[in-house]
Amino acid sequence: LGVYGRMPQNPGAQHMLARYLRVLAERDGASLVHCFAGKDRTGIAATLLLHVLGVSERDQMTEFLRTNAAPTY
Repeated sequence: LGVYGRMPQNPGAQHMLARYLRVLAERDGASLVHCFAGKDRTGIAATLLLHVLGVSERDQMTEFLRTNAAPTY
C-alpha cells in the first residue's frame, strides 16, 4: 500500500502516467492494456483513464475488482 500512496508524488510514476494519457489522446482507435493481474501500474493507469473519461468511482472499483477473478497461471 505504501507504493500506491507514494505514486502521486513520484516523478517516475507521474512521467509514466502522463505519457500514457498523452499517447492515448494523440492516437485514433483502440488501445490494449495487458497485465498479469491488473493491480499495480497497469491497473492504476487503466483506472486513471476511467476517471478521466468520467466513469463513476463505483464503476471504476467494480472494474478494478474484476481482476480478483483473473486466472493466475
